[in-house]
Amino acid sequence: MPTFQNGIYMRKPDFPERFYLDFDGFFASCEQLAHPHLRGKPVGIVPMEKGSSCVIAVSREAKLRGVKNVMPLHEAQRLCPEMILWPQNPDLYRRAHNELLSEVMMVAPIDAVKSIDEITGRLDSSQMRAPEAVTASLSALLIPYCSTKLSAACSISC
Repeated sequence: MPTFQNGIYMRKPDFPERFYLDFDGFFASCEQLAHPHLRGKPVGIVPMEKGSSCVIAVSREAKLRGVKNVMPLHEAQRLCPEMILWPQNPDLYRRAHNELLSEVMMVAPIDAVKSIDEITGRLDSSQMRAPEAVTASLSALLIPYCSTKLSAACSISC
């Protein structure tokens, strides 16, 4: 039965219908996955090897030291002088993105690719009744990536 909210009739589903997957620090995580010597260290991805004015993405380790994505380079280095600056590699990120899409599609159909590191999908009728199983299946497929620093958050909602 629809509910009335803010002047609009809204449908309230009986079961979760969608999933949302967001990868944390995607560019930096991809570099840590590809270059084992970067793992466990604060990494800042820069547009160019020389002459960059900002970090465009940072690893979880850099975030723990207060560095944020799209932060001026001088400010990021002040907060985390030991941060390793690494030039962007768009081909690596596209390959990782495509590989992850293939893995996710083995569990549930992808409805929309919101960005290189955000995916949404619809659950089928059996998945709606057991959303925890979908989360467990996605987690199992992503373990080889996540165990080497590519982490993700998955939420399932109505």
